[in-house]
This record gives sequence, structure tokens and C-alpha cells, in this order.
Amino acid sequence: MPKFFEDDLEENKEIYDIQGENAKHISYALRHKVGDNITLCDKKGNDFDCTIIKFSEKSVQVRIDSVIKNQCEPDIKVSLFQSLLKGDKMEEVIQKSVELGVYEIYPVLTSRCISKPDKNFDKKIERYNKISLEAAKQCGRGIIPKVHNVITYTEMLSKMRKSDTAMILYESEKDIHIKEYLENKNPKSIAVGIGCEGGFSQEEIEKAKEENIESISLGKRILRAQTAPVCALSCIMYESGNL
Repeated sequence: MPKFFEDDLEENKEIYDIQGENAKHISYALRHKVGDNITLCDKKGNDFDCTIIKFSEKSVQVRIDSVIKNQCEPDIKVSLFQSLLKGDKMEEVIQKSVELGVYEIYPVLTSRCISKPDKNFDKKIERYNKISLEAAKQCGRGIIPKVHNVITYTEMLSKMRKSDTAMILYESEKDIHIKEYLENKNPKSIAVGIGCEGGFSQEEIEKAKEENIESISLGKRILRAQTAPVCALSCIMYESGNL
């Protein structure tokens, strides 16, 4: 069933008017008719099952048949801190991370980043959030994970400390594997730092350890920068019972 996110949904409403881009998409792109069923989401984890009852020039009116808690949201909030990647790799990471249940994404400027934010980076952030929206709709999420503005590595460490658990992935780590690290942990929130194509520098890893952020291995194989977040999120969701 098609899903659309709306800002002002209320559980006690019986009739709701959809306007703007969602109304256009329902009317002209999907060519829905009176009597068709759609799902609206309030971006807070609640799904509203609705029936279309009326079309007008600028809106689609629906009857709210039932409200249920979204079943696709994980019970763990994973904040992904992803070093900036070249080309469209960031877009791929955002899309797949949203599908896997990420809560929010921070692009991070680290020492080995080839890609650097320019004067038009605000437009990229806008595009990243649109990708998050479309991925959330496609996979049935109850929220739209936010892609924040780019931050520095120092800012990343400060924000990561606020989570119940924080780890930074490092290809040279030999002692702690992600499976071992996640065993017997039951955090409500977890922060994950992932490097760019060249990974993190040794200095960056040492700074993370000084902040009590663990250096973690994803295994013996060296993964591409856009593969590592997919692997890490899959492990986290599996170990926490959210996959």
C-alpha cells in the first residue's frame, strides 16, 4: 500500500486533507481513485490507514480508518557518523542505511576525505534528505531519518559520547570484532563512526580511544567505504533483534 509522510496528522481526526506534493503524486502520478486505500505516517512512528473519499484541484481528502504503531521501526536508535565519500557513494550509503533502520546520519569531514564540502553543499544536504525520505517511504519506516549538516571529526567525537554505546570502525583493529563487542549489550542508542575511502588515520583512532570510544573490526576482509556501513548496521540490527 502506498505510504506518504504528513506533518499534522492527529489520532482523533476522522477526515484529513492531503495537500501539496503528496496530493499531486496521489492524483496524477499514481492515478488513485475514490475508494483506494493508502497509508499516511505522522513521522513519529504511527501509521494511519486511510480510504480516499474525495479529490479536489489541490487536495485529496481521506477518511482515517485506523491508527497503529509502525512495525518497521527498530527499538534501538543508531546514529551513523559517515566520513564524506566521493561521487554518489554518500547517496548509496544514505539509502541503504535508511532501509536498514538508521535513526540519523551525520556526514563528517575527516583528515583523509577526498570529497570536501563546497559553497553548494547545502543543496547536497537537501538532496540527501530527499533520498532519506524516498527510502523511508519505500521500506515502510515510521520516521524519516535526518541527514544533518557536515561536522568536523572533533564534533563527531563529542556527539558520539552522548549515545549509550559508541564505536569507531577501523580496518587495522585486530582485537575486538563487532560481534564480540555487541554481545551482552542492550543499549537504547548506539553511535557508529565510519571512515572514508582511505579510512581513519592512526591519530584519529587514538583521539577516539581517549574519549572511550572503542575501535572495532568488521572482520578480516577490507570492505569498501560504502559497504562498511551496510555491514555494520546489519550486524547491529541482527544482534539487537531488529533485522
